[in-house]
Amino acid sequence: MELDDLRNSWTKQPTPALNTEDIRKSMSETSRPVVKKMLNKLLIESIAFSLMGVFYYGAFDGDQKPVLLNLLLITALLLLVSHHLILYILTKNVILKTDLKSNLLASYQRLRTHAMISLCIRMLTAVCILCFFGSVITWNSSKLVKLGMIIVFMIAAIWYDHDLWMRKLKKLKEVIQDLSAGNEKK
Repeated sequence: MELDDLRNSWTKQPTPALNTEDIRKSMSETSRPVVKKMLNKLLIESIAFSLMGVFYYGAFDGDQKPVLLNLLLITALLLLVSHHLILYILTKNVILKTDLKSNLLASYQRLRTHAMISLCIRMLTAVCILCFFGSVITWNSSKLVKLGMIIVFMIAAIWYDHDLWMRKLKKLKEVIQDLSAGNEKK
């Protein structure tokens, strides 16, 4: 009986009259917290990596390192920034399908793809940064221990990023399954 009462209450509620401007406002970046957080992350990381890219040659002795390492570092930084930008654009521009389940399935597939690309780019960037800075170091046991700690920290950061992506995907998959289960009961 509770479900019937809920349906009756739902159908009795008046539908709010929204004009096109109200809908645009609700879809703006400032009213969508996930998109706003992504924009902040994009800006902070883009500025940080861009500054690193601009100053690496002088401040980090890029002129003393092999050209290949310089190219790898710049490529990795550009990949990271461009991937953030692409992910932001795709999240901001929602693709509307015919129904909610189709939208969620498309979002799930897109998010899963971007999660894998994001993790691969992060690993590539970490390796390039380690190679770039480690190329001119004379290694001894103390420096190898420090390198080991840095590698453990980078692995932990990438694992944390992986865990965040998996939680987001799991949550979205649960919503899709709940929606599918709700449709089957009707």
